[in-house]
Amino acid sequence: FQAERIMSYIKANYKEDINLSHASGALFISGRQINRIMEKRFGQSFHSCLMNHRIMVAKALLATTTLPIEQVAAEAGFSSHFYMYQVFKRQGLPTPAFIRSCSHVD
Repeated sequence: FQAERIMSYIKANYKEDINLSHASGALFISGRQINRIMEKRFGQSFHSCLMNHRIMVAKALLATTTLPIEQVAAEAGFSSHFYMYQVFKRQGLPTPAFIRSCSHVD
């Protein structure tokens, strides 16, 4: 139940500049407990779950819209498109521009 509450918080707030302490305050659960719950349920930390959700949103926007990449980054909750590129690279993903070119958005 708590894992779903935490994921709901991520899904509702991923566009904002949130972190573990924000989630802790909003959900009234310690940061350590949040990470324990997320590791147990999803095998990932709060931060990893947040980044994965942002990546999923960005990939969907790249594939289904013609928004500029800078705007996609902002809509997905990344602080800049440069940071989004870094996260994609760190995760071993193709660049956002490549993802967009492969999706044939008109």
